[in-house]
Amino acid sequence: MSAMRVFAPCMRPTQLAARNQEEGRAFQFFNKMAGPVLSGSTDSYFWTHLVMQFSHFEPTVRHAVLSISSLYEEFARGSRITRQICGSTFAIRHYNAAIQHVKSLGDEQLILLLCVLFVCIEYLQGDIHAALQHCRHGIMILNDSSCPGWARQHLVPIFRRLSLTSFFFGGMQSMRLPKVIGLNAAMPEEFTSIAEAQSFIDSLMSRAMECILDKHEDQRPALVALLDEWELKAKNLENIVPTSSAADKYALYGMRIKQRVTSIYIHEPRKATEMWYDQHLDDFRRIVDLARKAAIAWDIAQQEHVPDSSFTFEMGLLPLTFFVVIKCRSLKIRAEALSLAPKLGPAKEGLFDVGTLYRVGRRQIELEHDILLDDSKMSFEDHEDADQPLPPEEKRFFAVPVKHELEVTSDPDGRVYYKRQVHFLKRDRDGRVVAREEYITDDKPKGCNVHIPPMRIQTSLVSNASFQSEWYPTASADYCNLTFAYSRDGIADDIVHVSYWLPAPSKFQNRYVSTGGGGLAINSGSQYASSGLIVGAVSGITDGGFGSFDTQWDQVFLLANGTINWQSVYMFGYQAHHELALLGKELARNVYKVSKSSKVYSYYQGCSEGGREGWSQVQRFADQFDGAAIGAPALRYGQQQVNHLFGNVVEQTLDYFPPSCELDKILNLTIAACDGLDGKHDGVVSRSDLCKLHFDLNTTIGESYSCAASSSQGGPGALRARQYAQSATPAQKGSVTEEGVAVIQQFLNGLHDSKGRRVYLNYQPGSAFSDAATSYDEETETWGLSISGLGGEWVARYLQLQNASTLSSLDNVTYDTLKEWMIYGQNKYGDSLQTTHPDLSHFQCAGGKVIHVHGESDDSIPAGSSVHYYDSVRSTMFADKSYNESVAALDDFYRLYLVPGGAHCGSNSNQPNGGWPQTTLQTVIQWVEKGVAPETLDGHGGIETICRWPLRPLWSRNGTSLDCVYDQESIDSWTYDFDAYKLPLY
Repeated sequence: MSAMRVFAPCMRPTQLAARNQEEGRAFQFFNKMAGPVLSGSTDSYFWTHLVMQFSHFEPTVRHAVLSISSLYEEFARGSRITRQICGSTFAIRHYNAAIQHVKSLGDEQLILLLCVLFVCIEYLQGDIHAALQHCRHGIMILNDSSCPGWARQHLVPIFRRLSLTSFFFGGMQSMRLPKVIGLNAAMPEEFTSIAEAQSFIDSLMSRAMECILDKHEDQRPALVALLDEWELKAKNLENIVPTSSAADKYALYGMRIKQRVTSIYIHEPRKATEMWYDQHLDDFRRIVDLARKAAIAWDIAQQEHVPDSSFTFEMGLLPLTFFVVIKCRSLKIRAEALSLAPKLGPAKEGLFDVGTLYRVGRRQIELEHDILLDDSKMSFEDHEDADQPLPPEEKRFFAVPVKHELEVTSDPDGRVYYKRQVHFLKRDRDGRVVAREEYITDDKPKGCNVHIPPMRIQTSLVSNASFQSEWYPTASADYCNLTFAYSRDGIADDIVHVSYWLPAPSKFQNRYVSTGGGGLAINSGSQYASSGLIVGAVSGITDGGFGSFDTQWDQVFLLANGTINWQSVYMFGYQAHHELALLGKELARNVYKVSKSSKVYSYYQGCSEGGREGWSQVQRFADQFDGAAIGAPALRYGQQQVNHLFGNVVEQTLDYFPPSCELDKILNLTIAACDGLDGKHDGVVSRSDLCKLHFDLNTTIGESYSCAASSSQGGPGALRARQYAQSATPAQKGSVTEEGVAVIQQFLNGLHDSKGRRVYLNYQPGSAFSDAATSYDEETETWGLSISGLGGEWVARYLQLQNASTLSSLDNVTYDTLKEWMIYGQNKYGDSLQTTHPDLSHFQCAGGKVIHVHGESDDSIPAGSSVHYYDSVRSTMFADKSYNESVAALDDFYRLYLVPGGAHCGSNSNQPNGGWPQTTLQTVIQWVEKGVAPETLDGHGGIETICRWPLRPLWSRNGTSLDCVYDQESIDSWTYDFDAYKLPLY
């Protein structure tokens, strides 16, 4: 038998690298989000150190870790894996690869570790029988092998706890697991650590359950004595644990509950009736008291630790609390135990999920007491039923077997529900078993996470309001503005404001629309909110919990220099818009009294940061929106924000700062030269790809320019003001220089590192040079650097964690520095802001549709950014298909349109004949509700027909006939190889 290898840091074998960005992201997610919480209240070293160490050197462990990471993230997003709804192809692929690899392994200790990982995977997939099979296999190997020190320390305790699983699923012989040998170590005089107390209570519980199942009556007295001894020593340990150690307190409360439950079990006679449990009401009361303390400790521990936990591998307090709910017949005690269940830990512990246990327990209470329970009123202190007598034996259920296969149904809204078949078993007066079959939904009790105090609700009626935007047709409407604040359990001083615009009842068309923000604002105020009214929808905005609808993210990002407000990061990243939609959809249904048999369609609309927010929902919450109209999303946040500084660094490196008039001249000459490349002279660069391929910037050298003095420069709005300064400029006259052209040529080529490798893409020819804007110094009468506010603040505040709105200088900043900043930001905020997950399989399966638009001459977010994400989705989801086949497959639910001449989220003053698509949301609605998939997109105020990518516009017959054509050379010009990264950049 070979010994398992635990490598010291100085003697490591060749490290396995992630093969692509998706693997790299999954490793990062496991390391930061999943691994630290899988252990629950037990020591996390196994997951955070041992598993991570072996994942870097053992291919089988790596595959298993990647699968766990992916499945955990799906679960955290709200997905449930069943036979009807499989996990992501990524997770399944790596699990299958791990299973194939393990067949050839001869290292038993490595196989033991993998058994634990496989159990975790099956827990996340909800397959109890497969999980128990892996447990059984692992325990048999463990009992037959001589464990090295590391395995005895870390694996034996895990398998000991795993051996208890079958008991809490009824203890059926077919589900029994082998006994873990070697559990009878002598208890010390006192416990010196949480881990030591944990080890002995786990051992005692395991021995007690074996004693009960195997009917070893002679062992009961000794076990009772040991349990009492353990309780005394645990109380002594609790007295020396600091009050500030909430996690340790939580663990101890859980262990003491485990001791109480075990003590009740070990006293139970072999043929006890259900009324036997009535003599233990004081024990049940003590368990509830401990659970109440544990809930407080859990709340504090969650506030102290990031990330939050939605799943733990270890069984925690759920089944123990459930024991009180089903066996204690005091309505007051069991109702409180039931109300505490959702507050005692994550949504799922191993195979035990709070939704199912809560609903099963609640239903049993209702049946045994002949009452109906309200989730929001679970206290029976002063309730009229509080002192009702205990139910008679014939009313009591002695067992409640739950079918472990999760069944999937959906309502007309497309909302997915999960349910399990349950049998409530009792005996009639003749002793015959009577079964009552019901289906229990798998969800948490209503209102257990969000609280909306009535005093925080405000309403106002608005009549005949007028709306005008490039994103929707001009209209007027009456509406009710409903604004309220809510808070969430477990978050101190939590207040999130949301505002919903409700159309007149006669105008409501069973729709809801969430709208996004821009720049560092999480909402756009009324800019998009009115778009919902125009389509007969309730529309909503959120303040993200930042304090007010006008408060931007940068104002709350830092708690102090060097200290991040991580809650704000995740709210800005995705969570606030998720909550906005959940509340908004329910609000629409309830206000307009939409029946359960009718569907409320849900949509999203936003551009720029709002576009990124839209993708954050599509990527994470597959069934949240039926459709999304997304514009110019700020994807690849780590790269996108730093990229705003690239033009500045080009100018500094080449030591030339083009006057504003020279930049304008080069831009206008580019537009004039490339205007007709699409076959029509209309002042619009519809084919920036052909411009890139055929236009020589050097032809502009020597062209004269002349500009009058101006008091300010740049477009309006907070985003534009952040992008570049709006300083006064003098009257200018001159000609385009070689130096100026060199700056723009390198600027358009995009960022490369010192070795010539591509780091990022940049804007298309015909886009304004906003990121290369310079400033005029009146004292020296020279042009110099104008540091981009967007890029400068990102580095200063979000990377360097200083309370500063920009960088003071770019001294010593090189192209390699920009690369380092990009990678640092990508890694730091990869799970919150990067927003580039390319596998949209769940969204596709849910029937969702996305129309993605981007101005081809966008000067703030490169149009190529959207093309690159589209292509990442295409090549990831349909890797086995040819290019054209994969495009056709993607067209089924995701279509991209590049708006000719379009600027950032709107029409372009430099190319005014381009226009903008004004009815994108309406087109999405037609696609979702009527099945009308758009071949082209309607433009407004200029070009009337916008081609669907990858087809490109080409005019014929002297500019009177438009065709959308396939042009491989042009497509290739939009394709980038980011060879500066070791992992793919999606």
